[in-house]
Amino acid sequence: MKFRAIVAILTISIFVLFALVVKYSYDLKISESKLLESNTELKQQKDEIDSLYEVNKSHLEALSRATDSIYFNVAKTTNSFKSYKSYLSNFGQEGDYYIKTLVNINALYPKTGYVQLKESSGRTLYKKFEDTKGFPDEPVMLDGVPSISKNNLYISNMDMNVRNGVMGKPEFPNTSRNGDVIFRNQMVKVIGEVIESGSTKWVHIAYGNR
Repeated sequence: MKFRAIVAILTISIFVLFALVVKYSYDLKISESKLLESNTELKQQKDEIDSLYEVNKSHLEALSRATDSIYFNVAKTTNSFKSYKSYLSNFGQEGDYYIKTLVNINALYPKTGYVQLKESSGRTLYKKFEDTKGFPDEPVMLDGVPSISKNNLYISNMDMNVRNGVMGKPEFPNTSRNGDVIFRNQMVKVIGEVIESGSTKWVHIAYGNR
C-alpha cells in the first residue's frame, strides 16, 4: 500500500511538473512573441527617426548654405574689411565663399611699400591685429599674392610715411617717400619678412585707403 501511495504521489508530481513545464513553455513563447513584436516596433521607430534625421539634416544643410550665401552677399555689397571679417568669423574655412572672401580682402590692399616697424629707441610703431577668428593660420597664395592670415595684420600707432625701400640697406637704392601716408589706427598687411636695418626694423606692406 505504501508503495502504491508513493507511486501515486510521484505520478501526480510528474503530471504537475509536466503541466508547469508546459505552462512555462507557453508563457515563454508568448513573451518571445511579444519581444519580437516590440523589437519590430522599435526597429520601425528607429527607421522613422533615422528618416526624420536625414530630412532635418538636409534642411539644416540647405539653411546653412543659404545663410552662407546671404552673409557673403552682404559682405560683398559692403565690401569692407569689417564685413568680410564677419563672414570669416562665422564660417571660416568651411564657408563656400572662403577663398573668394580672401581674394576680395586682398583687393582692399592694392598698394605696396615699406614702413618702419620698430625704431632704434625700441619704440614699436605697429601693433598686431588679434581679432582673427576664421582667418587662415598662414597666408594663402592667391595669384602670387599672399592673403591675410592670423599673423600678418598690423595697426599703426601713429601717422607714418610709406617709402619705396628700406633706409640704410644698400639693396634698396630708392628709399624715398612714395607719397602715401599710413594714418594712426589704419590697418596694413605685412607681405614679407621683417628687415633689420641697424637697430631698426622694417616691413614690406600692402595697404589701401584709410
